[in-house]
Amino acid sequence: MADDARSAMEKISEVFDSSSKEYGRVGTTKYQAAVDFVVPDEVSAEGDKAVREYVKNLQTYFTEDKSGSDKFIQEALDKGLMEYDPDTGATKVAANKTMEDFAKSFNWTDETTKAIFGELQEYGWDFDWSDEGIKNYDEALFACNETAATLQSRIDELNGKKVKTEADLTELEQLKKSLLK
Repeated sequence: MADDARSAMEKISEVFDSSSKEYGRVGTTKYQAAVDFVVPDEVSAEGDKAVREYVKNLQTYFTEDKSGSDKFIQEALDKGLMEYDPDTGATKVAANKTMEDFAKSFNWTDETTKAIFGELQEYGWDFDWSDEGIKNYDEALFACNETAATLQSRIDELNGKKVKTEADLTELEQLKKSLLK
């Protein structure tokens, strides 16, 4: 994902580089997709100059060497998003902080935030996002239940009568209980 973010930033930069064949082509779908991927809506709404400055800053985090990742870690520590334990030498995500907290604090898109953590993994960092996973499982289970109800309703409509499908939900209920513990 970090490579995708870099490609998007490169595409945006080309549009503002007078020596590029892409110079000034802000109406292309590639440019718009790149902006949608790495630039928050409120920044792109401010116009091309704001987009150019935003991407210029963003590129300081996505560098060819480790310096951009180090910059991100230091700023995350400074913002209280991460904590350093001097006894163990470990840096970790601060309690109750989410990807969304990082995105808001850095004024990044969700995709850019995921990309920087992907970049950090390439340098050997490992962060525990299990708290977010549990929330996502709950959302997935809710969506599955909603979909099942919608499908049942549609089957009933097509058949003109109530149709019950037999399913053993025991394993699903056990899994749900273990996730909620």
